[in-house]
Amino acid sequence: MISVATAMKTMGIRKGDVVAVVGFNNLRYLIIDVAIGLLGAVSSPFYYTSPISEINRFLAETKAKLLFVGTPKIFQETDKIETDIPIISFCSQSSNLQIPNWVLSWSDFLHQANNNSVLSFAPVEFSDLATIRYTYGSTGEPKGACLDHGNIRFVAEALASNFPWKTRTTKAACLSFLPLNHVAEGITATYSPYFVPAALDIYYLEDFHDLPDALPKAKPTVFFAIPRFYEKLWENLSLTPLGQQYIHANNSIKKQLLREILHFSVLRKSGLNKCTQLIVGAACTSETLLKDFQNLGIEIHNAYGLSEAPLVAMNQLEKNIIGTVGTPLLNTELRIDLNGEILIRGPQVMRGYLNQEEVQPFKNGWLSTGDVGEITPEGYLKILGRKKNLIITSYGKKIPIEQIEASLKTIETVKEAVVIGNNQPYCSAILWIDEQKGNQKAQIEKAIGKLNKELEHPAQIKGYVLLTNDPFPEQKNAETQLKTKRQDLLKQTEKIIEVIYNSAKSNTITVYDQSNNS
Repeated sequence: MISVATAMKTMGIRKGDVVAVVGFNNLRYLIIDVAIGLLGAVSSPFYYTSPISEINRFLAETKAKLLFVGTPKIFQETDKIETDIPIISFCSQSSNLQIPNWVLSWSDFLHQANNNSVLSFAPVEFSDLATIRYTYGSTGEPKGACLDHGNIRFVAEALASNFPWKTRTTKAACLSFLPLNHVAEGITATYSPYFVPAALDIYYLEDFHDLPDALPKAKPTVFFAIPRFYEKLWENLSLTPLGQQYIHANNSIKKQLLREILHFSVLRKSGLNKCTQLIVGAACTSETLLKDFQNLGIEIHNAYGLSEAPLVAMNQLEKNIIGTVGTPLLNTELRIDLNGEILIRGPQVMRGYLNQEEVQPFKNGWLSTGDVGEITPEGYLKILGRKKNLIITSYGKKIPIEQIEASLKTIETVKEAVVIGNNQPYCSAILWIDEQKGNQKAQIEKAIGKLNKELEHPAQIKGYVLLTNDPFPEQKNAETQLKTKRQDLLKQTEKIIEVIYNSAKSNTITVYDQSNNS
């Protein structure tokens, strides 16, 4: 780590300079990130699936002085990178990568270190800028959220202090698998374990598709994941003979016996049997899914944060209220605006967007989140959805649809779901399904009927369409794996939406292969 910082210093990096990083999760990524901080420089990590045109824009905006690249795909297009700054490879040794001759290899970069150079303590204060994290909204261009060292320190310390006492004082194990440029992983999940006063084993997974094999080996003591991980975990359970018996069991004694067997089986097979706390965040999570796990004796704790404030609230051990994202962190204030929007004030709130003076999201010192919510009498925060994703029917009824979409995505064969109904008399849904799993009409119809019983009448799904194409055949960036790009999906299905509401009947099921553009 000192060698990396010294090498950067030899190459001219000083306090306040921006260093860009784009690549897979690995130990070198962490070393680079920490070394940047030791110099008082500013990290600016990008998604490794970002197109070169986007990387060029970020490099120009941040005025980066160095670019670290850790993915072979980008090296195939380095001639398209419009910059004169040095480019350094930090790809893993196993990649057998042939890098261009104008790119500095990892070993050659380390040779830049001047052994006679003495690296002093990091020349920074908590108020100094630490990192610029680009956030992708559902509309508009990505914006760089500027976080200082105080923001990062507070978030990491606050999360670590919320872990159970036993977790904080015994040897910990963590597995990092989500993109490290995203604040949920790169700040919240990566730095908080270092505030635990115990020995730490931390593992990095370059390809998160290998997660099912990696988890049983790492056996993390605290685990954070996006909702899709837990959806797949439940789906795999429901496909087993014992899982089927448990789900359909009417006899309470039989169900209890199956519950005890499945409780330990699910945790052991998934590699989570050593975990003291399971956390979910970064996207809306189905309450039904969390209750299903809770009924099995497995508690999953919902948390809430955003790029502009990486961690705001979370449910704690033995204080897990499903349907909420928990209580706010220490020294964090929440307020619900007149229009229902959640406003935040606290030590984790960013200083602002980079070069975006006219579009700063603040109201009298409070961060406007764009999320709609409410605070329970007990002080727990409930997220109702994005302000711009509220559906207003032709009857004037306002319906937050993200929780409904999350519930639809728990249906076994549904890959993606979008609820529609703005300025329409009723709500409908567009569902992307896995057609390889056979005829699913009856199963989906039954699941939607069950869901409708839990919804108030204006929010019930009255019409729906099944699509068999891939909703994201060419993902623009890795955030589509964390959050539904709702606007993209609506644009894809404009003609289908017209068909749904021009039909005289509701509750119709149509299998529509959108890939043929018919």
